[in-house]
Amino acid sequence: MAQQEMKCPTCGGDKFRHKEGSTYRCAYCGGTVIGPEIRRAPAASATQEQTATRRSNKDKTTALILCLFLGGIGVHKFYLGQTAWGILYILFCWTQITFLIAFIEFIVLAATSSEEFDRKYNF
Repeated sequence: MAQQEMKCPTCGGDKFRHKEGSTYRCAYCGGTVIGPEIRRAPAASATQEQTATRRSNKDKTTALILCLFLGGIGVHKFYLGQTAWGILYILFCWTQITFLIAFIEFIVLAATSSEEFDRKYNF
């Protein structure tokens, strides 16, 4: 069975790293998937299961567009769930420094891999 057809039973992710034999490890939450039947390996604890669940479904492309066009007033910060930073951007947008910082953040976001973006903002 191809790896793209499997879904992680913990987080619903579809990207896996081959571990050994017919065992795969989820690239998002680290959960173990065994063979084509997608059976879940024994869980370590309920706390780990709760932290592995997807908090939100933020898109990297949307964050990039917001950062490029409305980053100077902090709209991308609100989208990414960083409300305090978004308020600071609004308070200091008249200085034009926030526009420069937003452009640098745009470059950093563009260079970030999709897996790293998901790990940081979606889990």
